[in-house]
Amino acid sequence: PELIGINFDMGPDYIRLNTTFKFLYTAFFTIPLSLVFIYSLREQPALPKWRKYPAGIFIGGFFVTLGGVQVATLIHRIASSRPTGGLTGIEFLAAQRPADALLINELNNLKGRVVVVEACGMPPRETSYTLAGRISAYSGRPSLCGWGMHSFLHREFMQGKLNKGRHVWNYLTEIDKHISTVFAGPPPTGDGPNSNYNTAVQSLKKQGATHLVFGQYEKSLFPKSSAATLAASTGGKVIFQSGDYGILELPQ
Repeated sequence: PELIGINFDMGPDYIRLNTTFKFLYTAFFTIPLSLVFIYSLREQPALPKWRKYPAGIFIGGFFVTLGGVQVATLIHRIASSRPTGGLTGIEFLAAQRPADALLINELNNLKGRVVVVEACGMPPRETSYTLAGRISAYSGRPSLCGWGMHSFLHREFMQGKLNKGRHVWNYLTEIDKHISTVFAGPPPTGDGPNSNYNTAVQSLKKQGATHLVFGQYEKSLFPKSSAATLAASTGGKVIFQSGDYGILELPQ
């Protein structure tokens, strides 16, 4: 399996190991079939040489080609990799998005129950392989939503009492709507009541959220907001702040 499938290259934009099982399938099918073919030749000593030699050359060339491809790929991967140390990946994140790394380190030091609110990966945004969910992924703290498509694939229905019988996609879409409403902030004074905003805040608290995280990804989606403005609109307490970014403890 390591020869055929594990060491592969997805190009400069995707230096990662993804959907390994697909390559394992290929490996575990290819190797036994090749061995069966080789063994069948051994069990037929009367087979004419003109049939044996081409088969042997084909099998040998097949494995030589595989080996050459893997060596070339390995050389490319070693040359393109830039290890930053550590096994958690936080060093990589700190180099790419330092403000988010500060927030995650602070979350890791919090005591007690922590359920975070961060921007979700739901339509119309991309639903997979995005920065959505990076706070919960790197900190280990649960969040109300992450990558919508992955949640949809892994859980067909929500099992909690409040959500029993509701389809997970509709549930996550509703959660994302409330989160986006909160991050965007209440409407300006004079534009009408803030009932929708207050409903969104209360809904997130009802789902168990304890802390709101406003990082670099959230700032890119809601540039007019900041940790300070969100604290004022939600009634939350800023427990960590770095510029516009920060962590708020929501009132319970």
